Amino acid sequence: MRKKAKIIITIFTLWMFASCNVASNPDEVLTQYLNALDKGNYREAYECIAVKDKAIKTAADYARENAGTSAALLVEAFRDKWLFTVGEISINADTATIAVVRTMPDVRAILNSIAGDASSAGFSEKDLLKLSAKEIRSKLQGKEIPVMTTQETYTMIREAENWKIYFDWKKQIEEKSKQDKIDALLAEANQLKKINNLLGAVDKYNQVLALDNDLPQAQAEKAEAEKEMQMLQEKQKYFKNIELQNIRIEKQKTRRSDAIKESIVGTIINQGDRTLGRVKIAVYFLDQDGKEIDYPALATEFFFRDENQPLTPMSKREFGFTIEGYSPPSWAGRVTVRITDLEFDTREQADKKSAPQGAAATTIVPATTTVDSVPPASIVPKEAAEHNARYHEVKPNETLYSIARRYGLAANEIYRLNNFKQDQSIKPGQKILVAP
Repeated sequence: MRKKAKIIITIFTLWMFASCNVASNPDEVLTQYLNALDKGNYREAYECIAVKDKAIKTAADYARENAGTSAALLVEAFRDKWLFTVGEISINADTATIAVVRTMPDVRAILNSIAGDASSAGFSEKDLLKLSAKEIRSKLQGKEIPVMTTQETYTMIREAENWKIYFDWKKQIEEKSKQDKIDALLAEANQLKKINNLLGAVDKYNQVLALDNDLPQAQAEKAEAEKEMQMLQEKQKYFKNIELQNIRIEKQKTRRSDAIKESIVGTIINQGDRTLGRVKIAVYFLDQDGKEIDYPALATEFFFRDENQPLTPMSKREFGFTIEGYSPPSWAGRVTVRITDLEFDTREQADKKSAPQGAAATTIVPATTTVDSVPPASIVPKEAAEHNARYHEVKPNETLYSIARRYGLAANEIYRLNNFKQDQSIKPGQKILVAP
């Protein structure tokens, strides 16, 4: 009977020690925890964790998170490579911090070592998790097992008479949730910038900075978006200062050959107080009713600064470009010509005050008629934005490739503009972005 009582007492004592439920020094508790963790005894390791953390995560959740990982698999495969040394301990009342140096198999180096074999090219961590510990040892047979050393700091707190490890899982979950929100907002801001919705992008950056006002990425990207928005506003305000005159269709020699082709020619006048380095002029083909044909606009850019002759204030310049061979079959011989974009010359020092919003536009008739001067038809900011970010409405039997060809784009550009996946499907009535 006495022998049986001794056995029961011994088993109870061993259970108390193994489960960290004895009054002990913090380094002893941490040693018990790391030994249990490295052996895959997750429930035993869980007993060494503080009650505050246990209120956040159950033993089953803790075991599930640790089991089935690459670390757990490598523990089983190379148990002798998992070592730790408990270092300096600092105790302040009921709190302690302990430095630990851990040596363990290097997962990344092991993946590279396995991938180095011709039969395992492109081997990834997902592939590793499909193997058993025995199969991993087999793949690395005859090779040196690469290891890595890390330095970790553990926080311990005193609960009654016992020391327990405190991870502060509540704070970790809150920080992860905040980071997920930040990542989502930054992704949304990036998409808004792609479609020139800079105001929306700035709002997303402000939401990010409300969560973390010291985030350098958000600060820098917000400043960049605000700068772009300011420049876009300056451009839109300046459109009215540019006038197109003497617009006509006539036969002209092309620049690179003696061929005579139908061309748009005219005069561009800068009536504002800023110097222009680039102006983009677009031609929209009209039908018999004077409506724009659903057909790609023909656009060309004139880089005045490349000629070292920027379009200075109160100056004009002749322009011309070929339209023959680019017009749609239903074209009635009439077009609308618009300035859709401009760029201020970086060398200008003029006053940057601008005129009211608007954009120059002139409607012209066939080559037999010359328009010497036509008052510009204003385009309100919303319409100007639509010209800078045009959408195509998908029609029956159209594909992304046929739409791309129609607008003179590569299919990959359509995918990029709309953030489509490579297997993206489209349907009639859907609007596709075809210009940045």
